[in-house]
Amino acid sequence: MAVALVATLVTTLAACTSDRTPPVATTSGAAGTTWTGVTHSQKSRSYSDMSAGYTADGDFWFQADADGAVTGFAVVVFRPTHDVSQLNAKVNAAKAVGSSTAGILGWPALIPNVSIQTIIGVEVAWAQPMLTIHGPISGQFLHGKLTLGWAGEQPDEIACKVTLRYLNKNDVLTEGGFKLESPWPSEAVGTDPSGLLMLATNSTTETQDGDATVSHAWTWTARRGS
Repeated sequence: MAVALVATLVTTLAACTSDRTPPVATTSGAAGTTWTGVTHSQKSRSYSDMSAGYTADGDFWFQADADGAVTGFAVVVFRPTHDVSQLNAKVNAAKAVGSSTAGILGWPALIPNVSIQTIIGVEVAWAQPMLTIHGPISGQFLHGKLTLGWAGEQPDEIACKVTLRYLNKNDVLTEGGFKLESPWPSEAVGTDPSGLLMLATNSTTETQDGDATVSHAWTWTARRGS
């Protein structure tokens, strides 16, 4: 049914993890020094005729005490993305033959033939097309390994509405949200022998979750101040 099909746009994104084990490195002079960094990530959930996800970019700074406890601040911007062009192509194909049979739309008996010509298409509206999250961060910096995360509660999803638009009305098919992952999903390790640079990187991973292909990629770095 259409509701079930389009509802996949707002299914909570499945968690993706990496099996990569980073090398151990030693970073000296971390305590009491201000570090600055950037983070970039993207995640998507794709089906045969639709996809949705987000990209995220942020800046942060932090300091670590002698025990390795990290305190700092971050600003991260999340931009939701979606592609329903294949789904709307099915709508246009159905309009061309004056039918909404299951073979064209995959929505048996949902849209009467008398109404198919009045459909404009499927639309997705995001409550916050550029969600900015800012706040304190915390973590650990020990033995050349750095982990970071939000220190307090932050928004955990981006809300959206999926609508089937007609010439004279709009039918809301479903409403929901995408789960936001951490901007720092893996630990960083020292990659610079001088101890000036910490790096966490992961090439794009793809996993199957039922009919969906879940893709996740990220990279973040932190550089010690002079």
